[in-house]
Amino acid sequence: MCDIIGNDINTTRDGTEAYDRALLSFRQSVADDSQHACDIETNAPMSVVLASYLGMLSSERVDALAAGAHFQTIDERGLVKNDRELMYVAATNYLLTGDLYGATGYKKIYGLMSFSPSSRGVNT
Repeated sequence: MCDIIGNDINTTRDGTEAYDRALLSFRQSVADDSQHACDIETNAPMSVVLASYLGMLSSERVDALAAGAHFQTIDERGLVKNDRELMYVAATNYLLTGDLYGATGYKKIYGLMSFSPSSRGVNT
């Protein structure tokens, strides 16, 4: 089987269709949109975290390296102002160093057992 792009994929026809739907729902412009958010408000740590995270997802080494450099600006400029931002910044930092366990465990260390409602898209 091949996915919609033409890459070999080891799954059933239904699995391929579900994968293609998921792949297509991840818009190509999301990285550009996150960078635009950084450009609009240069002191917003969550925008930098999002842009860095998306850069890490890239299959291109140059994008991943740029994500790390971009992420460092958070500490250099002292942007973190609250616990939620601290949680996301710390988790992203663990991801940048390749520590997936640390990234998932950080919120437990500081007693932040769940993400805030606003981070899940719930208006408060």
